[in-house]
Amino acid sequence: MPSFTTVISFVFTAYIAHSIYGIASMFIAPHCAEEPCLHPFTQENKGQVLVLYSKYQRPSSLSDLELIDNWEDFNFSESHEKYVNFSVPRQLKRNGTMYLHVFFSPKNQKFSNWRDFLQQEYLSHTVAPLTVYQVPDADTFSLLGEKNVSTEEKPRNVVFEKKPLPVTHLRSKIQLNILQHSYPLPRKDIPHEIAPLLTVTRDNRFVPPVYIDSLSFRIKDLLKVDKNTHEVNLHFSYSPISFGKLRVWVQFSSSLEQMKNFGFTDKDLDDVKGIFTDTNIYFLCLTFFVAGFHILFDILAFKNDISFWRHKKSMVGLSTRTVVWRAFSQTVIFLYLLEEDTSLLVTVPSGLGCIIEFWKVMKAFKIELRFSGCILPRITVGSFTKEEKESDQYDADFLTKLSVVLCPLVIGGAIYSLVYMPHKSWYSWTLESLVNGVYAFGFLFMLPQLFVNYKLKSVAHLPWKAFMYKLKPYLLCERDSDGNNRKRFSNEKIKYDASLSY
Repeated sequence: MPSFTTVISFVFTAYIAHSIYGIASMFIAPHCAEEPCLHPFTQENKGQVLVLYSKYQRPSSLSDLELIDNWEDFNFSESHEKYVNFSVPRQLKRNGTMYLHVFFSPKNQKFSNWRDFLQQEYLSHTVAPLTVYQVPDADTFSLLGEKNVSTEEKPRNVVFEKKPLPVTHLRSKIQLNILQHSYPLPRKDIPHEIAPLLTVTRDNRFVPPVYIDSLSFRIKDLLKVDKNTHEVNLHFSYSPISFGKLRVWVQFSSSLEQMKNFGFTDKDLDDVKGIFTDTNIYFLCLTFFVAGFHILFDILAFKNDISFWRHKKSMVGLSTRTVVWRAFSQTVIFLYLLEEDTSLLVTVPSGLGCIIEFWKVMKAFKIELRFSGCILPRITVGSFTKEEKESDQYDADFLTKLSVVLCPLVIGGAIYSLVYMPHKSWYSWTLESLVNGVYAFGFLFMLPQLFVNYKLKSVAHLPWKAFMYKLKPYLLCERDSDGNNRKRFSNEKIKYDASLSY
């Protein structure tokens, strides 16, 4: 019978092959072999783009639209960037909502009025929210009584205020794309991602669709709008887009919207968007491939780790204090992730890791929960053998010496942070100080286990198979993180988990 490792490796290989085939097929445009076909409207690579805004997603008349900018003689085969000064309407200052409307015509004609431009047949249109409701970032201040370091002066008791309400924020960066495709498309076989974007004329021609890239909408680019905001600088970026990339981008955007139904927050989705917008498309494919191996090795490491500890009856040669330290540090990391409102993609695995680490602590100290008909379980603690006590004595001696060195350094770092760094609250300062200690000195807590190995002159008691499976994702993430510029905390967490596995 095939082993679990063989089965999961086969499933992983099949999944990777299917994913590569699916993505590659999206980049192949359908060929129109016979009529009816939709022919692209191409006269030259110049057209006109009209950027408007409205408080309505579907305005009923032209009077509901207001002009932001008009791009004439626009060469849509080349990339462009433009900054536009936008006068903030009164409605936005009152927590209003605005939508961005972009129109494109491949006909490079002159119109005396932009409203006449909207009357022509050869016109492509797209709309996207220009504003979003967002809770302002929490203010930080010195816990020792100095003034607030945020841009707005607030009293010291800001930490006890109610949770702020969402306010209107304006998107300051907008990425526009126009499809570059010069071949006919089969009218009855247009991909479902592209079909809603096409404008088809009476003579069976399609206008290249203009597309607002929602993946480029990032939280870091939002500008808070209040009564003192009168004018903002909008950054418009344009680049042509291929048929395949447009399909992939539309598919990804739709998938992100569906993720909201599973409880993902805007911050979670923003972290996912960063993978696509901050990474080259080819390196992105490599990232997916590496992430697949990461998941595979994580599953195998998890399986072997659980199997090792489930059958472990003796703690000879293993450092019980290192097990306790891992449970403590994993809990600190989990609480810090919750405090920083980190993505569920990181928080959920960390929470599961806490449960596993505390289960290991129970195994290490032979703690059992027995249910004998009562609501509360009965706790029993087993006894240690002579060999286990010998290993524990080596562990205790070395950890005592290590604590004498590390504790003053951790306390000194916490005092420095309290004096010179701003924090949201005392709880936030406590967590950050503990996390900094875990980051700075967590690797040294491998030393008690190494000392026990040295005294016993053996490493046979260690779960080497699970250790190697955990080491491989660490090496992959180390290689991948250099190109992706991941968040410092997520990257450090991976390093820490790998280095302290055993």
